[in-house]
Amino acid sequence: MAHTYLDAKALNGGHRPKLLGDVLDVTLYDVGDGEAILVRRVNRGVFIDGGSGSKTNDNAQDARHLFAKFPSDLKLDAVIASHPHRDHTNFYPCLVRDFPGLLRHGAVYYDNGTIPADNHWATVDREKGAQVRLSRQSVTSRATLGTPWVGTLLRTSKGTEVAYWSVFLALRHGSAWLLFTGDAKKSYEEDLLQALVSLTPRIHILKITHHGSSTGTSPTLVARLNPSIAVASSAKDPGHRLEDDVRTVRLHSAKVYATYETWKEKGRPSPPRRGDLIVRTDGRARRIGGVSGVLFEVETAW
Repeated sequence: MAHTYLDAKALNGGHRPKLLGDVLDVTLYDVGDGEAILVRRVNRGVFIDGGSGSKTNDNAQDARHLFAKFPSDLKLDAVIASHPHRDHTNFYPCLVRDFPGLLRHGAVYYDNGTIPADNHWATVDREKGAQVRLSRQSVTSRATLGTPWVGTLLRTSKGTEVAYWSVFLALRHGSAWLLFTGDAKKSYEEDLLQALVSLTPRIHILKITHHGSSTGTSPTLVARLNPSIAVASSAKDPGHRLEDDVRTVRLHSAKVYATYETWKEKGRPSPPRRGDLIVRTDGRARRIGGVSGVLFEVETAW
């Protein structure tokens, strides 16, 4: 199982256990109606999606605000454009044009290889300077992240809306497994389930697909992978709202956190609550109070 530190503190006689050694840090940024996720190990990073709003392919204003939050010594090994929607990709032109120092030499840009993805890559490619070494790799079935990451990228072709063919990332850190899902719909998730199960029998942390829309988060996938913690990039507007059915029914056995929360819950401030969300783990299998699991810390801005 996955212990959040609050659970672990209770199991550990009131003492909060500490993360040790190589800590994985996952930040879901509050970017409003969009998504931006940074996965980091010390100064190495993977940037999963990056965008807000749907009016422009180049949202430099919000992108600059986000990149100013990144650690000054961060170097990105990979950028993963899970699918070609502006609210997930319109920070990338600013990244390559105004913040090239964030990219490690030889960084890779992964996308879903569809015609809409070609168009988004063309915008990025046009804006990057000659000194930027960012190569594109389209994921049409399966790919692997390079060192120091242990991650598998997966894609299928389920459904007629190719822009929703999201590249999934199943990421392992020690004994911990995390799954990032873009804006996939239920049938798409189910089509990838066999490939996911071939990698791991369960997922500890699930990034809720499509901002919490009921079109995603397949009950079949949740029941099979049994996540302990689920996190969502959500917002006030109806198109990016974490829906009650997803949170209370499909994910009833998981602890759910979001960048915008509207529900009442004991131990949390009155809604609405919003802000960046950080999950950390050292990936170590351990016993706490006689219960085996992996320790996770969840930090919220509220």
